[in-house]
Amino acid sequence: MTQVTIYHNPNCGHSRTALAWLQGNEGKEAGVHDVTVIEYLKKPLSAEQLGDFFERIDTPLMDFMRVGGDVYKELGLQGQHFDNKSMADILSAHPQLMQRPLVFVGKRGLIARDIGKLQAFIEDAQDDE
Repeated sequence: MTQVTIYHNPNCGHSRTALAWLQGNEGKEAGVHDVTVIEYLKKPLSAEQLGDFFERIDTPLMDFMRVGGDVYKELGLQGQHFDNKSMADILSAHPQLMQRPLVFVGKRGLIARDIGKLQAFIEDAQDDE
């Protein structure tokens, strides 16, 4: 049985879908038994926490940032390149820019915008236990 943490934005359809899957029958059938929900907009993550997430999720750094929203444009971030520290600082100061949901099992994480990838991630996590 797997314990899962999801960094959730209830205003995001992908995040609501992932949470419903984790808490629903499909998640239970996949072995999820405990889901901790953290609404990161209510309690923004520190730059240190975000830096840790960058290490735990195997994806390009820019995948952590939502580039289509108004905040991204208002801050003039188009065309900029970021290292881990600058990305963590920006996402900590502007949590609405963070891609979501982030799902963690143990030390591993996933940006869980696709249910098929989330399901495979949970199944892989079961194999690691």
